[in-house]
Amino acid sequence: LLQTDVQMPIENLSNQEGITDYFYSLCKMRQGLLVFSGPTNSGKTTTIHALLHEIAKQKRYKIVTLEDPIEIEDSSYLQIQVNETMGLTYEKGIEELLRHDPDILFIGETRNAYTARMVIRAALTGHLVFTTLHAKNALESIERLIDFGIDPFELRNTLTSVIAQRIYSRPSQGRTCLYEVLEKEI
Repeated sequence: LLQTDVQMPIENLSNQEGITDYFYSLCKMRQGLLVFSGPTNSGKTTTIHALLHEIAKQKRYKIVTLEDPIEIEDSSYLQIQVNETMGLTYEKGIEELLRHDPDILFIGETRNAYTARMVIRAALTGHLVFTTLHAKNALESIERLIDFGIDPFELRNTLTSVIAQRIYSRPSQGRTCLYEVLEKEI
């Protein structure tokens, strides 16, 4: 089921205190690249929107998203929907995003080499960039970015964290999201 409640607090994303604290620490970042990976319906979009909403509550940063489609609407930041029939592709949309002079970007999915290069470019120019990637785990996410032609040196300079997630059903506890986090040491 798609989580459409924009008020989903970060505390509801996980029952693990360490993960909740980590997500709050991500909300304090001002630059870098945060990659969320996992299969379809693993909660990537829900997690990212909970983080973006928490950041937006501070009202200090301009947040702009590019999504296909917009799955969770939030009036506290600008959301742009890809519309290929009108000529607004991911490629064109990323260029439009940067014209809005954002502080924080969410690029809904890194699907190809061009999008990967633009995600890296935005992170290299001082933005905080969120994106998703379809990969089985955090390490495979890094391998996919390299397969898209991203220079490992640029990846080391931009990639802050990779969060892989999956939703599991537990008979006594219902559905829960498990996270795997690879974090760059500072």
